Amino acid sequence: MIRADVMADIAINIIGAFGVGACIWHLLRTPGRSPLENRLLFLLWTLMMLMTLRTFFWTGAAPALRGWVLAVATLLPLAALFTIEGLLRRHAPRLVKIGVVLAVAALLGINATIGLHGAGLIALMAVMAGTFLVCAILVIGRDRNSLSAAENRLISGFGVACVLAVPLAITDFRRDFVDFPVRAGAVGALLIVYSLVRDNRRGKSWAGFVRELGQLLLRGLPLALLLAVFVREGDALQRALVITIATLAVVMQIVIFDRIRNRARQMRSDQLRRWLLDAPTASRNEFIASLDRLPELAGLQVMQPSALGKYDVDVLRSFLERQRVVGLTRLQQHFGNDDAAQQLCDLLHIHGMTHVCLLAAQPLTILLCALPEVQQTGFGEPELQLIQRFAQLTLERLPA
Repeated sequence: MIRADVMADIAINIIGAFGVGACIWHLLRTPGRSPLENRLLFLLWTLMMLMTLRTFFWTGAAPALRGWVLAVATLLPLAALFTIEGLLRRHAPRLVKIGVVLAVAALLGINATIGLHGAGLIALMAVMAGTFLVCAILVIGRDRNSLSAAENRLISGFGVACVLAVPLAITDFRRDFVDFPVRAGAVGALLIVYSLVRDNRRGKSWAGFVRELGQLLLRGLPLALLLAVFVREGDALQRALVITIATLAVVMQIVIFDRIRNRARQMRSDQLRRWLLDAPTASRNEFIASLDRLPELAGLQVMQPSALGKYDVDVLRSFLERQRVVGLTRLQQHFGNDDAAQQLCDLLHIHGMTHVCLLAAQPLTILLCALPEVQQTGFGEPELQLIQRFAQLTLERLPA
């Protein structure tokens, strides 16, 4: 039977893993990742592996994982320093890099041979805390004039997250050295992820980041009151700490998911802009074929008079020159008795599509595609109208 405090440890750890995993998923979907994003992935994958392994280890079902958990934890100082170098666009001092690499190598060797116990665990905590504090010093002492305002705000938030992550990471050793009611290292990982996905237009200094954390706790007040009903173990201070840590973890994960979802929508807009910039305009066939590169138009069909056999091309042309982009729902609701609308509804039903778009009037060239009816997907009729306008301007000047 798993104890209640261990259940709390595991729950917070899983919440942290989901938040870090969401950020990894977003970065992996980013086309043409930058060197900094690759460095961030190294840090995030290390955190993800650590939280995944220790979730199973803390259940008591896999005690053999202890060595693997400590091995991955030992890599965190190296990953943090690696990331700070990418953020600052500067190498860390040579002595710092050599010291961190040697310390990590020594701890990995000890862990692989005799295991980390007692003094070894203290050494691991010291290396982790020391490296994160050195990272914070590098952030404070950076040359701000060599970095943009947005970079400075990102680095300030990341530096604050590193400093706050140190005491939170130490609580993960509560069974060995630290008397703390819950392991909160996963919250430190969420702080790091939050510093990466937050809106860097707000909060021009580290104080802005701290204010945002306070606002997150206020937003989680209803959840904290609910947890207060169920958390009964320990004295008042211990219960307050558990509730605060759990509330901050849940609220940060929700905010991280929301920010990543918004960025995913922005990525879809970026894909459309890249297509508009790169679309070939030398021939009709090349231009029409390039539409397949847009993921949102997967399965599209481009039809010309030869493929519109039983339909009245002149009637369809006249209707689409007025509407240009129209969906099945609007055709049925607003143009139910119109002959052209009935023909287009029939055409869309036969091909399993939801929208029709006029690409060119002479010769008639129409695009059939299936767009989600939910408008929160980031790609809908406004984007299709942009494609239609660009296509019409392009195709009208090309020979048929």
